[in-house]
Amino acid sequence: MLGTCNAQTQSLASYTMGGWWHLLDGRYGSVMTGVQYTYVRKFAFHGVDDGGNVSRPTANGNTVFVTFRYYPFQN
Repeated sequence: MLGTCNAQTQSLASYTMGGWWHLLDGRYGSVMTGVQYTYVRKFAFHGVDDGGNVSRPTANGNTVFVTFRYYPFQN
């Protein structure tokens, strides 16, 4: 009743996409920006819940990264 159940991970699936763009190119360097999106899904091993039903717990997560970079003296 007060216990916890931690499902053991069987596999992970991850999908990532993104890109980089030059915003400014000058004699004092370059400024770039990047965007990346990642989707991760976790699959646990099959198990039996308290009602006797077979289940396979899953969880997922979404992440977005935005990056700005300055490269001095590079064109």
